[in-house]
Amino acid sequence: MMARNATLSGRRGWPFSLPLTDLASVGYVAEEFFLDGTAAAFEAEPGAELTVDGKWRFRPSRTAPFRIRVLVVRPVDTARFNGVVHVSWQNVSAGFELGTADFESKQILDGFAWVGVSAQRVGVYGFPGSEQIALRGWDSERYGTLDHPGDDYSFDIYTQAARSIGPAILGGDEARKLVSTGASQSALRLRTYANAIQPMERLFDGFFLLLDFGRGALPDTGDVDPATLPMRIVPVQIRDDLGARTLVFNSETEAPAMFPVRQPDTDTFRLWEVAGTSHRSGAANHKALAPLFARDGITRVAPQNPNLLSYTPAYRAAFHHFHTWLGGGPPPPRQARNEFESVEPPTIRRDQYGNALGGIRLPEFAVPTGEHRGNIEGDLQKSLPGYSRPFTAAELHELYPNREAYLDQWQDALDGGVADGFILPEDASTMRTVADKTATAIFPK
Repeated sequence: MMARNATLSGRRGWPFSLPLTDLASVGYVAEEFFLDGTAAAFEAEPGAELTVDGKWRFRPSRTAPFRIRVLVVRPVDTARFNGVVHVSWQNVSAGFELGTADFESKQILDGFAWVGVSAQRVGVYGFPGSEQIALRGWDSERYGTLDHPGDDYSFDIYTQAARSIGPAILGGDEARKLVSTGASQSALRLRTYANAIQPMERLFDGFFLLLDFGRGALPDTGDVDPATLPMRIVPVQIRDDLGARTLVFNSETEAPAMFPVRQPDTDTFRLWEVAGTSHRSGAANHKALAPLFARDGITRVAPQNPNLLSYTPAYRAAFHHFHTWLGGGPPPPRQARNEFESVEPPTIRRDQYGNALGGIRLPEFAVPTGEHRGNIEGDLQKSLPGYSRPFTAAELHELYPNREAYLDQWQDALDGGVADGFILPEDASTMRTVADKTATAIFPK
């Protein structure tokens, strides 16, 4: 049962992780709902193996009651709603729910609706010692009645939240297409969902997975404490008979983990890998989220030596192409993938400056002024923020004898990105402005 949380202002007066964007100014509204029900956990069917091809077979094993929150962001005017709803599996890796990074590009606010689902227990209760930043601890008056029985039940809770998306929470309109989306740990969960639950439920028209390590969560953990590490995961592809359109959008960080389960692009599957970028998308992403953390009273420490590149232009292009595809248009353009020089362990091939070869090469990386790594071989924690090192004057001079040579190469890379489809034409002029500023910095007039 879905009930609107209209009367509970709580001690804070706003929902946790409410987008900072002035929604009213763009014709949007945010509303919060509570979802009550009984959820099933799952286990592999007798004799079924969790094979790498993703053709998993699950069955319900046990049930438990739950009460979670659902945050809805939608157009105020239903005539503006395009009928597509992004159903976000809220990320809880930091001990609290984080889904509003989906609004970084603002494309979601162009007619789409977005629904954030408290699919995992950590989002409700938190990790030991940091319960105050999870929902119940952050505002006990608002969220004190929430209850999550454990992550074994997360897949069915997510299904029930998706089933509930209709006129009651969409301002009177119907959802015409549902897109399952999530990043990092959430993508790990959604890989399992796509392979095992989607074939039973057939709820989603598409899967848009971000920063995906090519792993799937095991369905039955016996309700092990979610704070226990490592998580129980296995390498797995997305099954090739899924039917729903799937795009996996990755930085360089995820490429080595993805390499053993890489699968070819097909009529229903695309993989994009942005070379040089990191899991955390560079310092700009942290700056964008800092005001949200400050408002909600969350203390976060910025990573050291962050990767300075952003994958946002390619993300915007992927978003555009994915939804064109979802609407019956052509699939997203096929893109080059990161090159590897060894398989065991998977090691990215690099040039003389330490930059990766292959992959989607945005102009700032194709025409570099520094070394940018999204993967530090053998160290996942260092790889998440990535690494950047400015080139020395000698290195810059070796690459670019003058300002004109630099800008000519940069323009060629920009034109190539537009032609290959990983840069939108409308973003090109803004990107060129960045190049001019960089040229001025390295070649002072």
